[in-house]
Amino acid sequence: LREICGFDPWLGERAVPPSHVYSRFCRKLMEHIDEVEKIFTRLVDEISKLLPDFGRILAVDSKAINSLSRGKKQEGAS
Repeated sequence: LREICGFDPWLGERAVPPSHVYSRFCRKLMEHIDEVEKIFTRLVDEISKLLPDFGRILAVDSKAINSLSRGKKQEGAS
């Protein structure tokens, strides 16, 4: 993935910016959410013209996400 994104895969984690850079980018991006939504809508419209069946079938590739939650408390449990 690093190589596809243009980063040197041999550098490993040193090839990509630290996590705070991504957090800052996301915050700045969310300041322009209306524009981002317009871009997304336009891209969906364009791909729908190229692929008439786009969106007819939905598939999801999910990944388990670790949670620090202890789960729901049982009623009556202390």
